[in-house]
Amino acid sequence: MNSNSYERIQSGSPLNLVLTRLRGVEESSSGYEALCPAHDDSSPSLSVQEGEDGKALLHCHAGCKTKEVVQALGLEMGDLFPPDLDDSWKPWDGTEVEAYTYTDKVGNALFQVVRYEMQDESHPAYGEKKFLQRAHAPGHEDAGNNGCPPNYVWGRQDTSPVLYKLPAVANAIDQGETVYFVEGEKDVHTLLDEGLTATCNPGGAATGEDPGEKLTTRMIEPLRGANVVVIPDADEPGRQFAEAVASHLHPVAGQVRVVELPEVREGGDVTDYIENGHSVNDLTEIVGTIEPFEPPPETVEDLISRAEESGDSTIIFDYIDLLAEASNAKYHMARGKLKDATGINLNGLESARQEAIERLESQREERRRENERKKLDADGRPVVQLADERPSREIVDRAIEAFEAFNDPPSLFTRGEELVRVADGEDGKPVFESVGESFFDDQMTRAANFVEATSDGISRVDLPMRLTRRVQQHVDPPYLKAIRGVPFLRPDGTVVREPGYDHRTQILYRPAPDIEVPTVPKSPRGKDVKRAAKLLKEPFRDFPFVDQASRANAIAAMLTPVLRPLLDGANVPLVILDATKQGTGKTLLAHAVALSSTGRVPATMSAPSSNEEWRKQITAQFRKGESIIVVDNVKGRLSSSALERALTSRTWGDRILGESRQASFPADSLFIATGNNLRPRGEMTRRCILSRLDAKMVRPWQRNGFEHPQLREWIRSKRGDLVAALLTVVRSWIERGRPESDTEQLGSFERWASITGGVVHHIGIEGFLGNLSELYETASEEEHQWSRLLESIAEWASNGDKVAPFTTKELSEDLKGHVQGQIQASGKALESIRSDLPADIRERLQYGNPIAKSLGKMFGYREGRRFPGGWHIERVNGGRDGVKWTIQNGDSNPSRDNVTLDPSGSRDNPPPPSDSQEGGGSQAQEQGDLKSQSHTSTDEAPF
Repeated sequence: MNSNSYERIQSGSPLNLVLTRLRGVEESSSGYEALCPAHDDSSPSLSVQEGEDGKALLHCHAGCKTKEVVQALGLEMGDLFPPDLDDSWKPWDGTEVEAYTYTDKVGNALFQVVRYEMQDESHPAYGEKKFLQRAHAPGHEDAGNNGCPPNYVWGRQDTSPVLYKLPAVANAIDQGETVYFVEGEKDVHTLLDEGLTATCNPGGAATGEDPGEKLTTRMIEPLRGANVVVIPDADEPGRQFAEAVASHLHPVAGQVRVVELPEVREGGDVTDYIENGHSVNDLTEIVGTIEPFEPPPETVEDLISRAEESGDSTIIFDYIDLLAEASNAKYHMARGKLKDATGINLNGLESARQEAIERLESQREERRRENERKKLDADGRPVVQLADERPSREIVDRAIEAFEAFNDPPSLFTRGEELVRVADGEDGKPVFESVGESFFDDQMTRAANFVEATSDGISRVDLPMRLTRRVQQHVDPPYLKAIRGVPFLRPDGTVVREPGYDHRTQILYRPAPDIEVPTVPKSPRGKDVKRAAKLLKEPFRDFPFVDQASRANAIAAMLTPVLRPLLDGANVPLVILDATKQGTGKTLLAHAVALSSTGRVPATMSAPSSNEEWRKQITAQFRKGESIIVVDNVKGRLSSSALERALTSRTWGDRILGESRQASFPADSLFIATGNNLRPRGEMTRRCILSRLDAKMVRPWQRNGFEHPQLREWIRSKRGDLVAALLTVVRSWIERGRPESDTEQLGSFERWASITGGVVHHIGIEGFLGNLSELYETASEEEHQWSRLLESIAEWASNGDKVAPFTTKELSEDLKGHVQGQIQASGKALESIRSDLPADIRERLQYGNPIAKSLGKMFGYREGRRFPGGWHIERVNGGRDGVKWTIQNGDSNPSRDNVTLDPSGSRDNPPPPSDSQEGGGSQAQEQGDLKSQSHTSTDEAPF
């Protein structure tokens, strides 16, 4: 037997239960073989294997029935099934095996009790029985329908219950014969077959029902004056029922005896007694040894009367509980009378009463505790008991198990190395919310009932906070990447439409209200794709795109959220929605992209004024799990090292605001930036795609004649159809083998460009990424501006044929002096430097503000970078004077080329981060690593 088989046998499964009781177990190709315990087996003839549902499957090739094998193992059929397998069944799921007809005294049918058995050996409830009743009602409109025989209808209707076999009972009483009162119709027939008269009530001793309510005065009246023997089943409900029957019959019957049969298994009955080989004579002999039933005294006065009648003190001790429950005054009144009637020893009586008081109190306490336990069990939550002598690790382990059961399906998740839940944002949009100690403590009170034993019984308590913290540290909820408000695709093309957490994609589908998404064809046909493509173009019909590439890029942005699960964490570029003038519709276009693909208005932020603020805002948006983030109405040129890292990192790490801990989040949001004549700067250039609008009007906001004048409302009304269309075109692309298109390369975003370009081309939209050169030309202008600036600085710093090292302080002081007219030398060079400085630094210089630090940042960020003509700036050791800079011309470092803009980022631009590389960073990192610095349009560095 191999190790895997051994581990499987060791597990607590039905298969394990069976195999550990068998002899000669050997592994086979389909499971196991063993000696059959139901017959004399010398060669393994029993096949054993595990079914798909965890059931143990048995088959004896010698012909033994499964039930015989199970009984030989000392098991029941239910043991072959996992405990969590649903074993519920309705009577009609089983087989009708008998219908017992109840009649009046003269034999007219009144109703039937129908016995059903589960005879399907593959069902976990195999062997169980259930009962239904049906009334004899020939004139009823439903008679003979719904599976009933002719003249019968389900339920007893208005028919009063009667005893079974009433004609035979009446005849036996007339003949002076004994009537046996048993629990069920089967037992009645067993005794009838043995020549005895027997009866029962419909329903027998059902657990949880009051026996007295089943035996009405009218029902037992036919037994008046009869000699009755009550034979209960051998279990507690049976014994309780027998006492209730005897008590009800005592005032009516001539004599009542209660017989508990010997040598009958727990739960057995008189049928088992007879089948075990006992005869009627054995039964009648036992009956002859039983004293007639006397109902127990109900009051102290009844007890005194019984004692006075019998003169025997034994009855006092038999019913000592009456004295224990009586008041002291009543007890002292009774003890004298009992002494006179029986001569009982009063000291012995007092001692017995005290023992009874303590026993009854203990029983009441146990019942109270049992009721409390039942309430806890009925609550449905697991019970975790706290105790000083119990190791805390066991309590924590039980609490973790309770939490994991409570969190299935999950409502708490792991994201960014922190525990989160999904909450509703201010606009009703679901967002991630960090789970603190207090909320987790509340969840634990809902996950389990924590109790501790006290002198008063079981007391509910809260899990101590020190243990709650340990549980919170050790629980392992599922990881949650994103929340989707509309159905989405898995990488294999299947559509997730069932609300809840999808383990395969680690995405939570929480349907947005008022969005009905039509069914997506499993294998979309050509007409399906054409219809979907036509609808996807509709939201963009009224936008004045300058070219086909701008339209294609906007549609690609709309596709991106749908394609996210297929990207496998790959980076997505920034989408710039640009216009020549305000009022052209940039923000509306961003909303059209988001509403069409996600069903929601996107998260919006303004462009921060510093890289520090960029980092904080990006962290906040990633932490909330925003799928689309719009940086709206950016002024000037766009550049931020924090945003650059967010665009080219799989994960974003940062310190949580107001806390000392770091957190990490998936960097999987689509960033969109809007602005007028917006262009990226520097390293940002290769991380963007462009969609440009131009209404060719002085006042574009006054345009009219739109196909969809209320576009947001139109998209909202079509959100479900738009999402279905997006899923249809992507599924069609997958079904056709994911064909690639001849798309321009986009460094660091190759996977996104390949997949998105393939889908865009698949639906017949051309021009995707066709306007990249326009972006790169923008960066080229900056390259030449920097070349002119460095050449002017080199002229200023020249000392003969060499460029002397300088500090930013020296340069800033000369520029300040030139502005104030104090420096005439090198005036032409200083004027050129001033003209090529960024506008914000020129402004600071003009107003006499210090600029040395700004120059240092600017130089540090571009140190070693080649600009047209070979100009570059290098840092040199200035000794006590601090950092010095020098301007060089030509390629002094053969590993570097003159500056060119390579969209793949392979030469002058830093290489993109690896899959394991993380964006973000602490404030110290932001300030200390000057080479990684970049700036917004209002920051101190230039372009």
